Amino acid sequence: DVEAFSEFKGLMERCKLGQEKLDEVRKALRETQVRIAADLLMKEVSDRVANAEDEIQKMAEAELPFLRSDKDQDLATLFSEADKVSVQVHGVLAETQSFVARKMVEVAKYSEGPGQAVKEEVEMLQKRLEEGRERLQQFRSNIADRKRTHLLEEVEVKVLAAEEEVKKMTDVAN
Repeated sequence: DVEAFSEFKGLMERCKLGQEKLDEVRKALRETQVRIAADLLMKEVSDRVANAEDEIQKMAEAELPFLRSDKDQDLATLFSEADKVSVQVHGVLAETQSFVARKMVEVAKYSEGPGQAVKEEVEMLQKRLEEGRERLQQFRSNIADRKRTHLLEEVEVKVLAAEEEVKKMTDVAN
């Protein structure tokens, strides 16, 4: 009986050690899974933000012809292109910000370690998107100002032409 009890006690000790090792392996596996999921989430968010920033770059390129002050430019076409780019950038930014917000909900599910690091990185990416939205608003404002200026210039040219015609008619009448 004493031998069986001693053997049983030894088995219980081995079982306890085995359970502790198993718990350590499970914890390490869980941490690895969280880290992999967090890395994947971060890559998805980074890719989306990079795509949005590419669209913002196209917006900056669409503004370049206006900055050149070339009087021979077809302003109607430039304004049309600027409007198209503006709509495209707005759509991409809205979709990307929505995507990032959904991913932030997922980040909240992760444990403190990797989850906190990913949360901070995603928040940084959100700030970049917000800066992009501000640049879009500035772009739209600049284009609207340019349109107004262009229209005023067109009106001024037409008024001058009309005044010239009136002067000619007055001269003919006298």
